[in-house]
Amino acid sequence: MQVTHKKTLEVLLTSAGPTLEVVDLHGAGLNGAQMSYLQLDGFDLAGASLIGAALLGAEMDGAVLRGANLRGANLVGASLRGADLRCADLRGADLTGADLRGADLTGADLLGANLEWANLQDADLTGANLESAYLEGGNMEGAIMADVSLVWSLFDSETRWPGELHPVEMGAIEVSPSVVKALEAIAESRRAFAAVC
Repeated sequence: MQVTHKKTLEVLLTSAGPTLEVVDLHGAGLNGAQMSYLQLDGFDLAGASLIGAALLGAEMDGAVLRGANLRGANLVGASLRGADLRCADLRGADLTGADLRGADLTGADLLGANLEWANLQDADLTGANLESAYLEGGNMEGAIMADVSLVWSLFDSETRWPGELHPVEMGAIEVSPSVVKALEAIAESRRAFAAVC
């Protein structure tokens, strides 16, 4: 069965509970859908629009999300092991603690995405955009990072990189306690300015 819009999916979810049989969600419009904690292993979500969708803790191992729009989606703690995320739009998505081991993120746009404590071990990030991404505590050991953009991305001493990669030389910024204090001060001054204006 192919699901093309959010209302149809909501009917399926209310009748099926947390586990669905594999459903074709290829190209579906699911913006803002509530799909947290669902088992979506192997689902075809290629080209689907999931802008702002809640996929907190969802199990999506081996799912096909090639070219999917996941801008601003909540994927905290989601399992995407071996998932196909080639050319996916993950700008501003929250992938804190997500398991992306062995995932294919070739050409994916992760601008400003939160990947703190995410496991990207052995993932393919060839040509991915990780500009301004939050990578603190992330594990990228064994990941393929050819032609990846790390400009303005943040990492810390807990972040694990593949082989001989030098993130600072690629434009990434190592966050230390003094940098955190400086960033907090900037954020506070911006809040104060916004309150006045």
